[in-house]
Amino acid sequence: MPDETHGHGRLMDPPSRNAMWRFGYANPVNYNDNELFCGGYAVHWQQNKGKCGVCGDAYHLTQPRPHEAGGEFAKGIIVRHYTVGQVT
Repeated sequence: MPDETHGHGRLMDPPSRNAMWRFGYANPVNYNDNELFCGGYAVHWQQNKGKCGVCGDAYHLTQPRPHEAGGEFAKGIIVRHYTVGQVT
């Protein structure tokens, strides 16, 4: 068993703001769409004292941060609609 891991991931179903371009949505391309990890360990814990932007961006970035409402990747595109009780 490994002592530590360094995980990366992205939300693909439904696609999140950072990955919508991979499915043909008219959203800016983000080749680092698996790196919404608060800026990485040193930025998250040493520079920003454990604080993280609400969408995974580094806390110290100017608001609106890239993935927050009003940011570069938040274009108001709705990728999926759900009805009450549809998803459990």
